[in-house]
Amino acid sequence: MVDKAYSLEYENDEELNGINNRVHLAKCEKIIQKQIIQKHMLNGVTFINPETCTISEDCEIGMDVLIESNSHIRGKSVISSNCIIGPNTFIQDTNIKSDCKIINSTIFNSKIMSNITIGPFSHIRPGSKISSNAKVGNFVEIKNSFIDESVKVSHLSYIGDTSIGKSTNVGAGTITANFDGFKKHKTSIGEGCSIGANTVLVAPVNLDNSVTTGAGSVINKDVEKNSLAISRAKQNNIKNWPKK
Repeated sequence: MVDKAYSLEYENDEELNGINNRVHLAKCEKIIQKQIIQKHMLNGVTFINPETCTISEDCEIGMDVLIESNSHIRGKSVISSNCIIGPNTFIQDTNIKSDCKIINSTIFNSKIMSNITIGPFSHIRPGSKISSNAKVGNFVEIKNSFIDESVKVSHLSYIGDTSIGKSTNVGAGTITANFDGFKKHKTSIGEGCSIGANTVLVAPVNLDNSVTTGAGSVINKDVEKNSLAISRAKQNNIKNWPKK
């Protein structure tokens, strides 16, 4: 008795590729990436240089999103409509609302609301939420923090384990010193504050609404609302230094 023979016809012979080594794996990954990116392009997503991008299968990308070269979107990320992503951007397990622009930056496991600019060279670490109309500028790192609406953190700052209220401006070089060598501590900054350049906020510390800190200050005590906080050593100018 002869067993019956059956034949199957494949529309795409690429589905028959086997994987026996890393070379085969890379080849198949390239095929799958091409299919995923083409699907998004047919749904209204623009890729400037699709060969340089990778998109996870579980990602959702809205209409009229522009994805620049060397951008990678991983995990279960969701990107809403009218966003610009990249170039050189990495996003993982992050929800990004509409009308955002993210340039040369990395974002992990965070929530980015609408009409936000991030980058270049920003690092948004897990547990962060950035509210609408905020700005996160160049060389800024944010970790496990809540940034309220219309907040600006424009330059060279580290914000960790921190809550920042609406319309606060964080000056260049601001640091929230959240680790004492044993535990992480929280910083709270109220609404409408102005944090001077090179301010160090030593957690745990709370600044109420409408607080201003002087540039170069180290703040380690709570500050009441409508206050100016300054912590500086007196400047001494010594003439003819060094003495011979």
